[in-house]
Amino acid sequence: AEEHLDGLAYSSLQPPQMQIQDGEGKAATMQAANRWDTLRNINDACVGWLSVAGTPISYPVVQGSKDRPDYYLTHNFYRQRDGGGCLYIDARTALNRRHIMIFGHHIVGSDTMFGTLSRMWEQRRFSQLSAATFSMPDGSTRTYDAFCSFKVKASDALIQSFEWNDDVEFVKWLAKQRARSTAQGKQTAINNPEQVLTLVTCSGNIPGKSERTVVLFIRKQ
Repeated sequence: AEEHLDGLAYSSLQPPQMQIQDGEGKAATMQAANRWDTLRNINDACVGWLSVAGTPISYPVVQGSKDRPDYYLTHNFYRQRDGGGCLYIDARTALNRRHIMIFGHHIVGSDTMFGTLSRMWEQRRFSQLSAATFSMPDGSTRTYDAFCSFKVKASDALIQSFEWNDDVEFVKWLAKQRARSTAQGKQTAINNPEQVLTLVTCSGNIPGKSERTVVLFIRKQ
């Protein structure tokens, strides 16, 4: 079995985003910039920090590479061999694309990484979610509303869509995801979606099985 550090590799890392109090804006901005420098010095593939309200998820995220797309399934943020892996964006997409897909492990017996998402396809669990926040080194932050969740096979082609000809096709794709979901957010209408953030992890407790839990969040224009 692959050894993992159960989140210990991330215990010393701090999220760059913070609340800026009156009169402290400059100092807070400098502190955030220093934290980003620290993260990028550790791993220059770091593109942001993901936090999900209602869960313990708060981790740096790296961009997956096409030459080694599954590297971060077996390596942590420090590029050390680690079965816990690191949150990473699918190499087929990027932050400037319409559909961002982020992978993270479900480590049995732990709520680290995406462990708390494995059964998010259940409505009672999904209802505890509110928003996902993605902070970036340029100081900007994106907020996404919880949209829906369900289980799929790892080979499911529909969820792995990253290109649409126009807004109409994109909205139709979103509608299909919601139609087959088993848990939904309060948002029923799909109005002016700008971007979708999909978080993916294993559904079951046995590594290597084919089912995945996908949790979709929407960012509006």
